[in-house]
Amino acid sequence: MNKLIERINMWYVVISFIIFVTFMVFVLPSMSNYMDEKTGGADSPDTSLIYSGNELYDMAGDYGEEGREAYILVRFTFDIVWPLVYTFFLLSTLAYLYKKNRLKPVYIFILFIPLSAMMFDFLENVATALTMHFYPNKFIIILYSAPIFTFLKWILIYLSFLLVLYFLFLHF
Repeated sequence: MNKLIERINMWYVVISFIIFVTFMVFVLPSMSNYMDEKTGGADSPDTSLIYSGNELYDMAGDYGEEGREAYILVRFTFDIVWPLVYTFFLLSTLAYLYKKNRLKPVYIFILFIPLSAMMFDFLENVATALTMHFYPNKFIIILYSAPIFTFLKWILIYLSFLLVLYFLFLHF
């Protein structure tokens, strides 16, 4: 991890920020419109902080067959790239600020927070896609683990952004 921190410079932060903002402005709205069209505007587990396994099952029913197929496709195309994009931004920014603020080595754990968010995002994608794929069958462990993965993903993403703001404050 120390080698990663040594290599990170302002260019990584700038490039990751440009990619992140480009996705936020152009790709996310386009993907949201696509999913609204395919699912009839039904709720999505990806954007919810808290939902239950029963609500996920209901979403799968609301999507219909075409919506479920679109959901699965998006989880294994776009939703593989998007977590990589936000993790690249958060990780490079936190590593840069870690180095610039000369934090003690014990605080290196903060760099694992966005990586953990990405891991839970991928687990959420797998669990929700499996729920959509096997609908109307219920696999209880998968159905009820998805909301946990989603909740942890969002908490870790929020925490990562709060840490960026905090370390920016310390730096300036």
